[in-house]
Amino acid sequence: MSGACDVQLIHGSPSYTLLDTGNGERLERVGTITVRRPDPNVLWPITDSYKAQWQGAQARYLGDKEQPWILEDQALLEGWNVSYPEVKLVVHARPTPFRHLGYFPEQYENWCWLRDELTTLISQGVKKPRVLNLFGYTGAASIVAAQAGAEVVHVDASKPAIAAARRNSELSGKDLPVRWIVEDAMKFLAREERRGSTYDIILLDPPVFGRGTKGEIWRLEQGLSELLRAVVAVSAKGKVPKILLNFYATQLYPGSVKRVLQDQLPEGTPISLLSVELEEESRKVGLQTGFILRT
Repeated sequence: MSGACDVQLIHGSPSYTLLDTGNGERLERVGTITVRRPDPNVLWPITDSYKAQWQGAQARYLGDKEQPWILEDQALLEGWNVSYPEVKLVVHARPTPFRHLGYFPEQYENWCWLRDELTTLISQGVKKPRVLNLFGYTGAASIVAAQAGAEVVHVDASKPAIAAARRNSELSGKDLPVRWIVEDAMKFLAREERRGSTYDIILLDPPVFGRGTKGEIWRLEQGLSELLRAVVAVSAKGKVPKILLNFYATQLYPGSVKRVLQDQLPEGTPISLLSVELEEESRKVGLQTGFILRT
C-alpha cells in the first residue's frame, strides 16, 4: 500500500526498557533509573502486575512550572550516564523542564543502521566518510558516526544542545572527529551548497517549530520542501543520496512526507518508511513514537 509503514521495533535492553504504559504515561527504565513521563497517545490503563513499579518510579514528570519533576533523590537533577556499548556511545540523561531526558532512546536502531552503513562505505574504499547531522540536538548520532570512522559535522541552533553534545562526546571517547557548529540549518546548507561541499550520509530531525540563532522562524510544513532540496544538493555526487529523516510530534501524514522527499530525489530512488515503536516489557506490544524515512 502506498505510504504504508514497516515497523522498526526497539526491544528492551540494559540501556533502556519501556516497562509499561497506561493512564496517559510511560514507565521507563533509563539506564539504572525508573522514570514516569506523560504520553498523550497512551489511551489505556496500566498493567496490574506493574503497579508496584509505577509507584516506585524514581523520577516522575508533572509539568508544573515551579516543580516539573518529582524525584526520589534531588541529585537526579544533575542527571546520570547511560551506556550503549554496542555503538560505543555514552549519553548523559537528565530531567528537563520539557519532559525529555536529553536524548531519544528510540533512536537506537538508527544508530545501529548508521554504524552499519559506515562500515559498508569504508569496506568499499571510502576512507573517511563524511556525515552531516542537522538539528543534531545532544549528539548521539554524531558520536556513533565518529566512533564508526566518519568525519562528522554536527549542526544545531541551540548553544545548550551543543554544550550537551560536547559533554556526551567527552563521555564516549576523547578527540572524536566532530565539528560542533551553532547555526541555523538552512543557512548552513546554503553556504555548503555554494562551496560545493558534499556528504556521504545526511541525518536530519527537523522540529515542527523552531527558531534559528538570530530568531529565524522555522515551520515544518512550510520549510520541508526547501530543506530537503538543500539536503539533496549537498549529498555525495554520483551516488544514491543516503538520507535519514526523523519525525516525532508532527501531524503530517508519513506518506505526504515521503512524497515531498521523493520529489527531490533522482527518479527511482528507493525510500524506506518505518514506524518507530518501543516494545513494552509488560504486554510485548509496540508503542509508536514517530516515523522515519531512509534512502
